[in-house]
Amino acid sequence: MTLHRLMISHFRNITTADLELHESFNALLGPNGSGKTSLLEAIYLLGHGRSFRQPLIASIIQHGKPALALHGRLEQKDAWHKIGLQKSRQGTTQIRCNGMDSRSIAEITQLLPIQLITPESLLLLTGPAKYRCAFIDWGCFHQNPEFLAVWNRVRRSLQQRNALLKSVRHYDAMQIWDQSLAPLAHQISDWRSEYCNGLQPYLSAIWAKLLPDYSLSCEFQPGWEAMDYQQLLFQQFPRDCALSYTRLGPHRANLSIRTAGQPIEIRLSRGELKLLLYGMRLAQGAFFTQQTGRHCLYLLDDFPAELDQQRRQQLIACLQEISGQLFASALDKQHLSDLLDKKGKLFAVKHGTITLLD
Repeated sequence: MTLHRLMISHFRNITTADLELHESFNALLGPNGSGKTSLLEAIYLLGHGRSFRQPLIASIIQHGKPALALHGRLEQKDAWHKIGLQKSRQGTTQIRCNGMDSRSIAEITQLLPIQLITPESLLLLTGPAKYRCAFIDWGCFHQNPEFLAVWNRVRRSLQQRNALLKSVRHYDAMQIWDQSLAPLAHQISDWRSEYCNGLQPYLSAIWAKLLPDYSLSCEFQPGWEAMDYQQLLFQQFPRDCALSYTRLGPHRANLSIRTAGQPIEIRLSRGELKLLLYGMRLAQGAFFTQQTGRHCLYLLDDFPAELDQQRRQQLIACLQEISGQLFASALDKQHLSDLLDKKGKLFAVKHGTITLLD
């Protein structure tokens, strides 16, 4: 998949932009606050229907404007697609795909697979388990067309179960809900486990290049003990009632990453964690390409931050091998000089104005 054209209207400090993009590499240069991250955010919003920076849509619509609008022209396996997204201050969203209204952002998300790395992305490694669960679910969503519908059913069932836990005091009243929830939970766990097993060789290969001094392992944890989930829910019912929520289950899934038997945040420096993070995103993109024959977009914000020269060169060597469209922001051209050796386009961003440089 390649994003050939991007149009932006009334998004943060970008009043309007109409960009013809390079299929391989697009560099975004400019000082802090110029709009580089906003451009990456616009691409992400177009593909996901939400921002990676701000949950309140009204705050990213330009002051005094009723709505923001994003449009893209994509190429996928010699087929062209036009996608569009409009969000208003009142919270309404309009999605268009190939001239037709769409009710779900998932249709566009399937067309525009994105790997995002920002300074805040280290939460994938150091934050709560929900970030690593979301990482797994990105792969499951693109691997299995049924995953999203089943996972949404699981989440609704868990919400209903948690509501009942506040009033039910005998398990007989809960049993019918658990009988419905348990097989869905096992299906989600099986899909996640299968995905992590397939991803493992790609992680190992790129981690060996980026962090050769460490022996790293990752293990999928489903969120409950290795037993029938309905039986576990029965056993945990008194405790869940006391807590008023379901403590164990697929919503507690995790990916445990360790080195020498210890958590990575104990053994690795912040710069090494950054390399580990890049490795996870690049490995996931490579696995996606192998499975589907399609390519990801890679959005790299503040590319060289917290990386010394040696680590930067290790990472650049891996980036030069990827199959996909790359967007990277930096303060000046020198930070991206090695990546600019590959064919691409260079954009200067200043006060929300984006200019193509020679």
